[in-house]
Amino acid sequence: MHIQQDAVGDTANYFASRQMPNPIASLTESELKETERLYLINCGICHGPKLDGNGPLWNNGDGPYPSKPATLVGDSKYESMPEGQMFYSITFGKNLMGSYASQLSAKQRWQVIHYIKVKQGKIKAAAAATDSTAVAAK
Repeated sequence: MHIQQDAVGDTANYFASRQMPNPIASLTESELKETERLYLINCGICHGPKLDGNGPLWNNGDGPYPSKPATLVGDSKYESMPEGQMFYSITFGKNLMGSYASQLSAKQRWQVIHYIKVKQGKIKAAAAATDSTAVAAK
């Protein structure tokens, strides 16, 4: 599904993006670790390493940011937000947040969303990879 940016004052595509499924069904432990790194570099500056909206730019209200960024863990609005809508927001920006489409590939954006949903407890973290040679030897 391809989604386009809304025109100023329009929200039709933003709301339609709710139907867009995340093509990333799961991440391995190493992919989850790399995705955490991507989150911390690109998102943590505002949303914080704990996804609580308290990154260095907010810093408990003492940072340069004028208002607290979204609390991604612990706020029902963001915990219930469909992954497609999160993708739209990261791709095109929303409210004070700018677009991250030039910093993160589409795949990386979906991976970051998966990471956020894991941290929210909405999906399970990656299971440990199994050693296929050990399984084959049995």
